[in-house]
Amino acid sequence: DQCLELFCGSGNLTEVLSESLRGEIIAAEGQGAAIEELAAPQLKRVTPVTVDLFDTRSFAGLLSDFGPFGGVVLDPPRDGLKCSKPLIDSMDGVQWIVYVSCDQATWERDVGVFQAQGFKLEHVTLLDMLPQTPHMEILSVCRL
Repeated sequence: DQCLELFCGSGNLTEVLSESLRGEIIAAEGQGAAIEELAAPQLKRVTPVTVDLFDTRSFAGLLSDFGPFGGVVLDPPRDGLKCSKPLIDSMDGVQWIVYVSCDQATWERDVGVFQAQGFKLEHVTLLDMLPQTPHMEILSVCRL
């Protein structure tokens, strides 16, 4: 299955995904410099794409150009998924979602949207990515 990774940045998760998933990964980010950094190592089965993930038309174009997707990996900024409506509308065929969040309130809101679409929250764990600080990342897996 093909995977869509949104808010991939310079590829911290992308590299792990490319080693653990069998299908093609479309890694999308709004910052061109981050995508250039991701493209440099030329990871196998990874297609880096620069797109404004908060613009409905750009996002829809990404989905029509590369979809459908069996899974989605999301690591949005602190505000969470401002583009959740087009994302939810494009969920046909998506069987799983991995969602990483640095903000509990936006995580709760966004996972609630997934649950309303029939996804079940299967796994949640906290990641201490910045030791010696109060900041934690929430990693969750939702499946149909």
